Amino acid sequence: MGGRIGGAVWEAVAAELRTHRRNGLGRLLTEDTVRFASARALVDAGVDPVMLHVEWPHPVLRGSRVDLVADGHPPALIEFKFPREPNEQSAPWTMTLGEVLKDFYRLAAFPGAAERLFAYVETTRLRRYMAGAAERYGMAIDTEQVVLCPADVARLPTTASQIIGAELAAYHVQARRNSLLDVDDGLRLAVYEVDPLGAPPDAAIACLAADCTPDD
Repeated sequence: MGGRIGGAVWEAVAAELRTHRRNGLGRLLTEDTVRFASARALVDAGVDPVMLHVEWPHPVLRGSRVDLVADGHPPALIEFKFPREPNEQSAPWTMTLGEVLKDFYRLAAFPGAAERLFAYVETTRLRRYMAGAAERYGMAIDTEQVVLCPADVARLPTTASQIIGAELAAYHVQARRNSLLDVDDGLRLAVYEVDPLGAPPDAAIACLAADCTPDD
């Protein structure tokens, strides 16, 4: 990539999603739609298509893959999340909470120099749930500065904390929201730049790759 991904890329993504929804295709949009729209916007911004890779194996987290990678010095790593709930009553809210938070950790754990971006598309009702979760558990992401602490992970419902995993949950993760765009009245796009992990309090990051505990 050779440079930071600017706000114009995310404005183009939001505009494409907006067009699809205006054309009656909103119920057909998925996370893959957002990823493809982002790839198109990156190419329009000058990125060579051959430099783009999907499902790039994570070098540290076993079995994990990064949604979209743009080669460069440094590379750009992008995770996408567009949770879709079938209805208000049966939506797997705590699983969604865990999956959203896990992307911050997944990006932070990627070693070496990189631009680590989390593109999060959020419906109005998911925003309501996440606001309530922030009040209950302290894991607020609808803010300019995101700080995820081990003590807050410990307060999460078991379903959510298990998705993050005990090894990752031992770290502090920080991120900054650099774009917040309304797609329309029912959808918005937030983009966060995630800092790399610092030293964990207990375990070496090598344990993450080996799927072990500090006592192994």
